[in-house]
Amino acid sequence: MSFEGPWLSHLDGLALLLQEHQAAQAEDPEHRADEPFYKILRDACDVVRDAERDASPDLPEVIEKAQVLLSNALNWAYGEDYYGFIPCFSDSGEHPLIKDSGPSCGVDIIETFMEFYTKYLYPGRARPPLPDFARTAPWIRSPHPYLWSTRLARFREGLTSYASEATPLAQWVHEARAQLTTDSMRSPYDMSLSSGGSILAISAATGYKERDPSLRYYLLDEQSDDSLEARSFDPGLSNVARPSHGLQMAREGYREGCPTFTL
Repeated sequence: MSFEGPWLSHLDGLALLLQEHQAAQAEDPEHRADEPFYKILRDACDVVRDAERDASPDLPEVIEKAQVLLSNALNWAYGEDYYGFIPCFSDSGEHPLIKDSGPSCGVDIIETFMEFYTKYLYPGRARPPLPDFARTAPWIRSPHPYLWSTRLARFREGLTSYASEATPLAQWVHEARAQLTTDSMRSPYDMSLSSGGSILAISAATGYKERDPSLRYYLLDEQSDDSLEARSFDPGLSNVARPSHGLQMAREGYREGCPTFTL
């Protein structure tokens, strides 16, 4: 579908359609209307594409408003358990989905399993044939651009990355950086990472039968390599912060005298 300006008005109209759709689903949750919902998602993407194609001066605002619309739609869809899976909706006739011709990734445990199979389960028996996904080289024998690139990612040779140290957040994504540390906590409800990636705030439940609200935050730049150490305080709320307002609690120090920070 093609849209002509004003782009922001189109997005306002889609936001209204989303509200009407949500109200209709609330009245009749047993009959899920997929196509109207998917159309709202696709149309939001089309508005952004058309605004970019026409070099609209409002493009940054269009992108931001579309992002809010899509986030609200997906949060509602998954948060209210209407959907467990939503197919890709950002493709179009001019921008079709690109099918990945590369093999799916295998896992490092394959070789360990094969050794167990041929030595202990069936000594002397030949290795059984493997499905295609398991024939991919394990992470330790595949290229990875960073020491802590996640073992769930596989990288192809010869691809140019346009991310650099000048764009650190993009670089983390392009290199699939992942460092694992551990900590125990009581029933988290919501979390937020600061824009610079130095603070992680988590709203949680604590106390007897987890009835008391708690705010925990991690100063990630000060953590050790082996574990996370949280700082926590009572945010001064009457009830446990649920996802609807937990993020706001995490963004502000609610109680006078509590440490405050901006996410």
